[in-house]
Amino acid sequence: MFMSFFDRKKTMIEVANNFHAIRHQIMSGRKVPKTDMNITHSQLALIFMISHHENITISEIANNLNISKSAVTQLIDGLVRLDLVKKENDLNDRRVNNLALTEKSELQIKKMHDCFMKKITDVFEILNDNDLAMLNKITSKLLIKREQL
Repeated sequence: MFMSFFDRKKTMIEVANNFHAIRHQIMSGRKVPKTDMNITHSQLALIFMISHHENITISEIANNLNISKSAVTQLIDGLVRLDLVKKENDLNDRRVNNLALTEKSELQIKKMHDCFMKKITDVFEILNDNDLAMLNKITSKLLIKREQL
């Protein structure tokens, strides 16, 4: 199928709008289960970062987020007080604390993940297996191109 430059541009805008609408449908309607964590968005972001990076340190978080170590320390100390994060001495360097989630925060993360997966399942249930595989192939191709930029 051949598209004119203007038709192609119009279609790309429509695809981008569709991606945005799908993301909005997944994220805005997301009913995150009530958690017992009672934390800020910044602290929640740190919990997710710790959950994805085993034994991450305060320095590594500060570098990744481009914020000061003291700001990260303040957020982490609050999470430690709430028994959501634990600091463990690094075996090779006692000055370094590795961060890990507690069982309490791991349970809350699992609840949020399950809720998120339910929303994704609801959005994509209209697609058959072939459609889903094709969508995965196309979005993967787009992401590879993005990484090359």
